[in-house]
Amino acid sequence: MTIVRTGFAIMLLTAMSLSSVSQEAEPEETTPPAEAPPAESAPPPDTRPLDEIFIPSQEIAADEEIVFPVNI
Repeated sequence: MTIVRTGFAIMLLTAMSLSSVSQEAEPEETTPPAEAPPAESAPPPDTRPLDEIFIPSQEIAADEEIVFPVNI
């Protein structure tokens, strides 16, 4: 009976390890990567004043309410 349990455990561990290995494997790329878009499509620089840009300067408590500035 212990031989059957040991065999079952080994088969189970093998199946689990093979499935995790197959998930980690990266697919082979057969096509060359696309070229990067030209630099002309870069977003415009941020022109907001510094007082509207949120820069965290201290830890924030979990129950503390914070309003983040939004650039619309």
